[in-house]
Amino acid sequence: MGGGTDGCSVITGRSFHSPLCWGSKPPAIRHHYIRPRRPQQNGKGERSHRIDQEEFWCRQRFPDFEAAAAALRGWETRYNYERFSLALQGRAPAEKLAALSPPRRAA
Repeated sequence: MGGGTDGCSVITGRSFHSPLCWGSKPPAIRHHYIRPRRPQQNGKGERSHRIDQEEFWCRQRFPDFEAAAAALRGWETRYNYERFSLALQGRAPAEKLAALSPPRRAA
């Protein structure tokens, strides 16, 4: 399981290092950079943006940033832990990731 980004250089004009690059990602996720301005190389990211747009942003309006941020946190929880995905054989992303992660040892 993995994903690629162009480091957001198209948006920011400089390299952007996300938590995927900071070492906080689970070991089952690999990250690699793609060539800038090549959305066809970033299918997973583009699909994620499309789903967010269709299932979250287009369905509601927010009076201010704080309300949008609070609703977005709820959407992220539903998306990652409750919403099944046909691409993941009917599992939620958190279930798929848990299946890929090595079991933790008891201390």
